[in-house]
Amino acid sequence: MPGQGEFDLKRFLEVVRPAGDPRAISVEVYSTALDRLPSVEAARAAVAGLADLTPR
Repeated sequence: MPGQGEFDLKRFLEVVRPAGDPRAISVEVYSTALDRLPSVEAARAAVAGLADLTPR
C-alpha cells in the first residue's frame, strides 16, 4: 500500500510538495496479498493508504 514500502514516500511528498511540484499522485501497487482481495476491497485499501499520505 502507498507509504508502507521501503521508500519513505511520506517524507518524499513532504519535500516535493512545498517545492511547487503540481503533479497528481496515483496508486500502482504490486502485491500478491492485494491481488487476492475482491476488487472493491483492494481499491478501498489503496485509497486509504493514499489518504494517509495526502494533506487534509
